[in-house]
Amino acid sequence: MTIHENALNTVKDAICSQIFHNFYYNDDVKGNFIVGALSESDMTILGTKSSVVLMSKESLETHKISHSDIGIDDYKKLPEIIECGEVYPTSNRRYILLKVEVRTYRAALKVTQDSSEVYILSLIYQPDEKAEKEIRKKFERIR
Repeated sequence: MTIHENALNTVKDAICSQIFHNFYYNDDVKGNFIVGALSESDMTILGTKSSVVLMSKESLETHKISHSDIGIDDYKKLPEIIECGEVYPTSNRRYILLKVEVRTYRAALKVTQDSSEVYILSLIYQPDEKAEKEIRKKFERIR
């Protein structure tokens, strides 16, 4: 098993644990949570020095209010969405990830200006027809 596979398995275990449950539900828990592991090739594609993808508690709280249809079980899919999703650069070190399951997930990702960190900004459901029009036909897929 590679270092990346070990890291990805660790992230998947953590996001399905009580620790993430506390991060998601407990208002007193602050900071960031690792929700994805990047391979070396993905780090190159995204132009980052970081092999982890973070989600801030602040972004999560804002997103829970604006997208109440996305719940904890959806967030638990982030490692897989990050690992296997289609990647489209949009602007200024921001990317859209699309992952088609029963429904299409759309995640927004940002690489910091100094390339040292990667953050998930949002996670939503997006009808596949809308993803086709707004993402696939508008931006060039890089993975």
